[in-house]
Amino acid sequence: MFRSVAVGLLLLTACQYSERGKTCAVGPGLRTRPYTGANLSPNQLVLTFDGAPTSTMAAIGDYLFANGVQGAFFVDGASIVGGQQKAVLAGLKGHAHLVGNRGYTQADLGAAHDLEREVRKTDQLILPYVTGDMFLLRPNGSISADTSTHLSSMGLSRYVGPIGWDVGAGTSTLVHDDDCWRQSLGVADCTNGYLTAIRALGNGILRLHADDFRSADLLRLLLPQLKTELFTFIRLDSVADIQDALLQSGGKPGTQGGAPGCSEY
Repeated sequence: MFRSVAVGLLLLTACQYSERGKTCAVGPGLRTRPYTGANLSPNQLVLTFDGAPTSTMAAIGDYLFANGVQGAFFVDGASIVGGQQKAVLAGLKGHAHLVGNRGYTQADLGAAHDLEREVRKTDQLILPYVTGDMFLLRPNGSISADTSTHLSSMGLSRYVGPIGWDVGAGTSTLVHDDDCWRQSLGVADCTNGYLTAIRALGNGILRLHADDFRSADLLRLLLPQLKTELFTFIRLDSVADIQDALLQSGGKPGTQGGAPGCSEY
């Protein structure tokens, strides 16, 4: 009796994240090469953030909104556990920021025990906070052709990704905030590292962590200086190749807030 009930619960859980026949949109699918901001105009930047929906993330969203900047926040699904976290995500959407999928357990997609669950479970949790049916994915690790094909076969081809970044990508330059904190660097030194890398590139997608107060302090130093140097900021869905992929996937680039979109659940 106990065994049959346990098996039934497992099947119900699997169906919750694997239901077929209700796909909202079919797009080109995830690609193996990350999207970057290499083709942005000179002095044009995109701000993106990773992490759990904490009060620090809410403060970053508020700060950006007060300064007329729209960011993209990629959240960990396992961290969305109650009303407080959902209120943070609702606030981000209300400020015209984008909410994206960072995976459920932060496992490397190439080694995830349950590849579909890693993406779909977070998909369900963030759905009310996704703007304009723009489903964006920034997983840990790379995406192989087999992984992309598998996720597409599971009805997740509407996702656009992987969303990469430019500052610090593929270099040994210490400009990632989490690297700074691991090496016990101060906020001012880390800010200078970002400024040096940004000036050298001239444009691109930036990545910061949104659940560490030091990253929030860094942003408060970085943003005014970049504005002084005449850098401008666009939202992630305005990057040309990302925008094209979103349109192909049923998304509505340029949407600000709005009601929840298509639901498969």
